[in-house]
Amino acid sequence: MPSTSLVCRMTTVAALALALALLVGCNGTPSEPESGEPEPAAPSKVVLVREIGESGAGSFNALAEDGLAQAAAEFELETDVVRSDVLKDYTGNVRQAAKSEADLVLTIGEWMMTPTSKVASDYQDTVFAGIDQPYRTPASNTIGLLFKEHEAAYLAGVVAGLCTLDLELDSRINKRNVVGFVGGTRIPLVERYEAGFTAGARSVNPTVTVLSTYVGSFDDAKRGRTAARNQISLGADIVFVAAGESGLGALAAIKDGSALMIGVETDQAMTLPGAGDVVLTSATKRVDLVVFETIKRFLEGTLEPGRNIEFGVAESGVGLAPFHGFEQSMPGSTTHAIEDARTAITDGSITVDETMAELE
Repeated sequence: MPSTSLVCRMTTVAALALALALLVGCNGTPSEPESGEPEPAAPSKVVLVREIGESGAGSFNALAEDGLAQAAAEFELETDVVRSDVLKDYTGNVRQAAKSEADLVLTIGEWMMTPTSKVASDYQDTVFAGIDQPYRTPASNTIGLLFKEHEAAYLAGVVAGLCTLDLELDSRINKRNVVGFVGGTRIPLVERYEAGFTAGARSVNPTVTVLSTYVGSFDDAKRGRTAARNQISLGADIVFVAAGESGLGALAAIKDGSALMIGVETDQAMTLPGAGDVVLTSATKRVDLVVFETIKRFLEGTLEPGRNIEFGVAESGVGLAPFHGFEQSMPGSTTHAIEDARTAITDGSITVDETMAELE
């Protein structure tokens, strides 16, 4: 309404006309009074669909939930988690998440890529982000969240290349200057681990011998055990294992053979049953950080669907797990070398090869 002083300067007719204009709308009916406050927007809804398998602290599933919980604590969010018990649950669980009117659906693991794509085509208004899902041509509402495994493996290789020379580190280190790599099947993801590990070891120890064995399966513990045992018999005292369930067999051989192991993806000193004091460190993927950052970008409007996004050392998406029981015996020269490698990868001084063909 006009101020009192302004009304006093108006004629009576003008004042009445103004009052009438304020009370009557364009259609001749009284207008609704304005509340002065906009209607609050409903919070975004984010649903996480877990993969099958381990769910303890430090696992992929648990890390993803940690990232979701952090986002929920910092932003106004409605969240939910859908658990998967068997592979055949995946399509139904992704569809359940989409039907719950989620704005963003996060799915975990390469095995969930096809179900995610299938459901995403039916829910164009929902954004689907798949962890470890390398889409060849992502749909307009789909994002692949990928990791630069070779960069984490390079850091692990630096550890192995130096520690195999350090006889004071642990009684299981021998004088033969040999380390090993045991992979599951020869797929791009696993070869990135092999190439990065080999490059990192050679960067600090040019004369090191790196033995590589592919089990041919991710679920054959017996063959994993045989592969690791053979490498240990040839002098390997540190074995980097990227073999899924086959890695459990490798772990058993490493324990029996008095060698050390470098784990993969999660902090396997914490997640592998019976790891004990065998796991030196692990080449890790920061699933928690990637989930949080994805949600944050989505809420800010800076997340771009229809593409794959990679997270490497520079983005803190991959790295090394703590040394745990080896922390006190790890020399400063080794930790400095790790940090130097991390810095060089971040600033582009080092570009880590993704395949053995590139490396050789």
